[in-house]
Amino acid sequence: MTAATFSLAIESRVQPVKRFFRTPKGLLLVALALLTALAAPHEGLYLILPEVFGAMLAAALLDVGLARIIRGAWFFPSGALLSGLIVALIVSSTEPFVVAAITAMLAVNSKYLFRARGKHIFNPAALALVAAYFLFASGQSWWGALANVPTPFVVVLLATGIFIADRVNKLPMVLAFLGSYLLLFTLVTFIGDAGRVAEIFRTPDISAALFFAFFMLTDPPTSPARYRDQLMFGAIVAVACCAIYLTIGALYYLPAGLLIGNGWEAWRRTRIRARAKMPASDGTRARVAPSPVADRQHGRPPTDRRVLIVERADQWTRALGPYLSRAGYTVAAASVTTVTEQLRAMTAEAVLVDLTDTSMDGVAACRDIRAVSDVPIIAMTSDRDGVTSLAALDAGADDCQTTPISPDELFARLHAVGRRYPAPGERPARDGRRSAAFAGRLVSSQHASH
Repeated sequence: MTAATFSLAIESRVQPVKRFFRTPKGLLLVALALLTALAAPHEGLYLILPEVFGAMLAAALLDVGLARIIRGAWFFPSGALLSGLIVALIVSSTEPFVVAAITAMLAVNSKYLFRARGKHIFNPAALALVAAYFLFASGQSWWGALANVPTPFVVVLLATGIFIADRVNKLPMVLAFLGSYLLLFTLVTFIGDAGRVAEIFRTPDISAALFFAFFMLTDPPTSPARYRDQLMFGAIVAVACCAIYLTIGALYYLPAGLLIGNGWEAWRRTRIRARAKMPASDGTRARVAPSPVADRQHGRPPTDRRVLIVERADQWTRALGPYLSRAGYTVAAASVTTVTEQLRAMTAEAVLVDLTDTSMDGVAACRDIRAVSDVPIIAMTSDRDGVTSLAALDAGADDCQTTPISPDELFARLHAVGRRYPAPGERPARDGRRSAAFAGRLVSSQHASH
């Protein structure tokens, strides 16, 4: 083996690791590991290490095993590792490590038991913590929220929390929750028994609320993407937490409040899907019109004229949505962190990925989409020198659209990529040999060896 070949082999193994730690899950794992490193010495390493590693290992092994049985595939259990670590950071360090391990396994099981359209409904860690309280009467000290460390270290919790919330585009929801939460308990101090809620404003409760808002509330699969829905979600969870605390006084009031918010979000999504399927006044399906692309498969209309827009905010959904709807497309929004889950749960005729927002890794989104689906990808970029466009094409995009975007040109590009691919229901499963057409050339994603 030559030095160049060896270097390429090493790079091919290192690149996936680098990509993972640039994703929101990878960044969250780093942030939680930092909090663990700061809090563990104050709790006692002999107590913390078995709890943390036991919870993470139990969750990871169970997730890998269930995925192998149910889906027939091996994968890296990043979600299970995060759920296990979050559980370990919340369960009291004085509990036997077996309690944290079983709680983490309950979190993994909840993802498979409570699902709708390919997504889990409830935050896994929250559901497991509530269940563990009833099963084991387990304590929840929230030691990972740095409640027992010197006050200056709380800055680390705030900095990492704000960074993660902004990275997953959930900062409005965090602010809505914290604002509503503190306002409600402040009102109680004026109109009720102030002593009853005084501890809410002291550690460890205030640290627990911050940890909860930054790292649990913001779980992308179980929380809304649009800002307006985020504000409502944050307020609902705050009201639920306050009501549970005042009526029951339960130790688990934060996780239980989140479960109520998750239930509301699942109901909201169900209503949106039901509304989209309602017939229009003329008896036809709403928002569906004859498609110029429909003729490409022997005159048969496609099974789903859905266009998925991947963006950090909803500016493109608002700008292009009306045009796409009038052209017969159903528009759905997704974030970088949720797009692969949405593609597993539904079919789409094309995906539009925003590359104009530098705070969002659109190139990584193209790569993640291509890893799970052969759906056509059109990257929207403001890049004039072609650097971003080339990176997107290399990551799996099929075409690039430079801003400002003309609706007519966008429709032409949608029709063009539609002619190159079969309808969503007829796409073959991925086998690692995908080929993408762009600018009249066929580019194979597998390079021939020389």
